[in-house]
Amino acid sequence: MSATLKDIAEKAGVSVSTVSRILNLDDTLNVTDDTRNKVLEIADKLSYKTRVKVPKQIEIALIHWYTREMELEDDYYLAIRLGVENSAISNNIKLHKVFLDDFSKQLPNARGAIAIGKFDEKEIKLFQNKYEHLVFVDSSPDEELFDSVVIDFEESYRKAIKYLLDLGISDIGYIVGENIPRH
Repeated sequence: MSATLKDIAEKAGVSVSTVSRILNLDDTLNVTDDTRNKVLEIADKLSYKTRVKVPKQIEIALIHWYTREMELEDDYYLAIRLGVENSAISNNIKLHKVFLDDFSKQLPNARGAIAIGKFDEKEIKLFQNKYEHLVFVDSSPDEELFDSVVIDFEESYRKAIKYLLDLGISDIGYIVGENIPRH
């Protein structure tokens, strides 16, 4: 018969929850080094086997509205994609990248999708039918149905202009980008 947390707790003179937190390496637990070492030694002597749960890696489709070549001409969308990829790496999320030229192939199986860009109704319906979770970045096709991440350009402009005016700068130029359809 293998040792239990209760066995270790009784021998160490601490609670079962304290033993559990020590064995699970909870660094927020406030116990002395002596107590921590005592629990670890008792667990070792009793040949306690921890059951470490390895979280399953989440898989998400990253759907881009451009081809690879088109993206190279647009630093804005390239930066968004790279930001999503870096965040995925940091959070142990596996991304399946899909570019516009991949749409003709089958979309990858994944728990959800992040769709970067401005998609037409047919594409949105395709994604909606394929993925349980769907987030749009840089567009908000239907605020009632989908989560989205968009920039509030008007508020950003107001803040930038106010900042410059507060600095005493009143000769302000404005460069406008053009939203070019991809098709």
